[in-house]
Amino acid sequence: MPKLCEKCGNYDPTPQLMADSRCPSCGVVYAKIAEPSGSVASAPATSSTGAVASSLATHEPGSDWPPPKPAEVWLSVAAVSALFTVILFDDDGFVLLLDHANLAFHEAGHLFFGMLGSTLGLYGGTLGQLVFPVVAAVSFWRRRQAVGAALTGVWLFENFLNIARYMADARAQLLPLVGGGEHDWYHIFSGLGLLDRDTDIAAVTQTLGWLGMIGCMLWLWRRFIPRRN
Repeated sequence: MPKLCEKCGNYDPTPQLMADSRCPSCGVVYAKIAEPSGSVASAPATSSTGAVASSLATHEPGSDWPPPKPAEVWLSVAAVSALFTVILFDDDGFVLLLDHANLAFHEAGHLFFGMLGSTLGLYGGTLGQLVFPVVAAVSFWRRRQAVGAALTGVWLFENFLNIARYMADARAQLLPLVGGGEHDWYHIFSGLGLLDRDTDIAAVTQTLGWLGMIGCMLWLWRRFIPRRN
């Protein structure tokens, strides 16, 4: 087929070119200038292919997250370890600062959701405990801040332990209530016909709380590992 000489730019109209065909203008053998050109052109392509393959091999889901700083991770591990220690070895498992905040959100939930009806007002205390850490966790997640997302996740699931303790008390009603008010979960379980299952449901809720807290920290540690390797 016709050929455009890569050396001089001459157009060769010869219908069929052979392996040793030369340019009628400058006399260069087409094959000799085509091979170096091809090898040069193939080099970047090979390099590019290797780069893409390397990128695919090292790519991990969620790679748009910046790796957490080691100091922040270790402080988080220390803080959560202290939290677990208090929960496991304290008589009532009440974490002073954290659970006072949870209690405040619980009462605020009653007031806020109570404006939307009596049923939501009844559930509002529990919802209030969960809504605030969920909002905080979503905020950290959207900003791709792994440590904040993990710790607010731990806060969220720590509330499950408080809720489970409240659930398990539905029939016994031994827990002191703020202001001596009515027992939320007594009324919730009574309305659902589940009052005799209060401790069973509480045990499941407590298990979910522990699994959630541990899962959040494992997720943070998993994000930390690639930085260490």
